[in-house]
Amino acid sequence: MLRQLAPAASVFAAFINPKNADAEVQSRAVTSAARSVGQQIEIINASNDVDIGNAFGRFTQDRIAGFIVTADPFFVYRREQIIAAAAEHQTSGVYFLREFAESGGLASYGTSLADAYRQAAVYVGKILGGAKPDDLPVIQRQNLN
Repeated sequence: MLRQLAPAASVFAAFINPKNADAEVQSRAVTSAARSVGQQIEIINASNDVDIGNAFGRFTQDRIAGFIVTADPFFVYRREQIIAAAAEHQTSGVYFLREFAESGGLASYGTSLADAYRQAAVYVGKILGGAKPDDLPVIQRQNLN
């Protein structure tokens, strides 16, 4: 998605929280995906407010044209800070939840957290009503609005 937004860019970044249990998996996946399309990617480890601020400070010197934010609750709670820093540094960000775009971020490639919670509540209601979890279908949303 970032390549479509900034096709001439040579370097992108990916924010990963190193304290996340999936940090290594995320890092390998991002690096592998970038390599498969010949894209240079810089992994930005961020697990606190200072890390986020420092990362954006490096964007100009490292010529980072845009970034992705990987899935992590830490980033959800810091979304206002990340979006504001992206605007201040005039860089494009792509986020893993719709709520980032709704809060002013450029684009998201993920689902809506609120919709996921609503669907979970529907399933809980069905189970409490007597439905067997094994009998409930897996829901896959196709709504892209």
